[in-house]
Amino acid sequence: MNLNTPNLCREEMDQMLQTQLTTVDKVNRYLVKLQDSIGQNDIKALNAMLSANNLPVNEIEKLETYRHQILTQYGFEASNEGLSDCIKWCDDKGVLMQRYQTLIVSLAQLKQSIQINALLVKKGQERVKKSVNLLTGQINNEKSNTYSKNGQTYDATSKRSISQA
Repeated sequence: MNLNTPNLCREEMDQMLQTQLTTVDKVNRYLVKLQDSIGQNDIKALNAMLSANNLPVNEIEKLETYRHQILTQYGFEASNEGLSDCIKWCDDKGVLMQRYQTLIVSLAQLKQSIQINALLVKKGQERVKKSVNLLTGQINNEKSNTYSKNGQTYDATSKRSISQA
C-alpha cells in the first residue's frame, strides 16, 4: 500500500462520517418536530410536515453504499467491526473515532425518536378507534368489564359503559 493510503482513507471517512452525522441529525430534528406535532395534536403542522416529505432516504442509502465502498476499497469488511478497524488503521489522532462515537449516539437518539413516534401514533389510533366505536355504538370487548355499586365486576357487553366513554 502507498504511504498516502491511510491519509486518503482518513479524508474519505471523515467526509462520509460528517455527512452521515449531518443527515442523521436532520432526521432527528424532523422526527422531534413530528413528535411535537403529534403530541400537541396539531393536525395542520403534522399534515404540512408529512406532505413536505423531508426525509433524506435516498441520501441515507447512498451514504451506506459509499461506506461499504470505502471499506472494501481499503480491504476491510463492510460491517461495523470493519468500520472500527478501518478507523483505527487510518486515524492516528482519534478524530474519526470521536466522530463515529457521536454518530452512534445520534443513531441511538434516532432509534428512540422512532420508537416514541410509533407509540404516539399507536395511542392516537387507539383513541380514534375508541371514539369511532363510541359514536357507532360498538362495544370494545377487550375492556368491557365495569363495576357495580358494590364493587363487583360484571361484563357489560350488552350495554355501553360510562368507563368506555
